[in-house]
Amino acid sequence: MNQASQATSASVASRQIHLGTVIGGPGSHYAGWRHPDVVIDASINPDFVKDVARKVEAGKFDFVPVADGLHINAKSVPHFLNCFEPLTLLSALAAMNRYAQA
Repeated sequence: MNQASQATSASVASRQIHLGTVIGGPGSHYAGWRHPDVVIDASINPDFVKDVARKVEAGKFDFVPVADGLHINAKSVPHFLNCFEPLTLLSALAAMNRYAQA
C-alpha cells in the first residue's frame, strides 16, 4: 500500500456520520394528531419532549434541532399554533442533557 492509499484509508476511517432528529410534537402531517398512538398535547408537554430527548441521546444521536418561525397562518400545521418557544425549550433540554452545547 503506497502513502497516498494509506492517507486516504486513514481519512475515510476517521469520518463519521452525525445523526439528528426533530421533535415534531404530534407529527408534521396536518391530521397527524388524529392517530390513536399520538400524544395529543406533545407540542406543549415538557415530559414528552424530555422523554424523546432522552431516547435520542440514548440512541447516540448527535443533535436535536428546534425550529422557529416568524409567523403562522391559516395553512400552518395546527400544532404550530400552540408550542414551546425555542429558547425556553432548549434551556429545559440542556438542563437534563449530559452533553449540552451551544
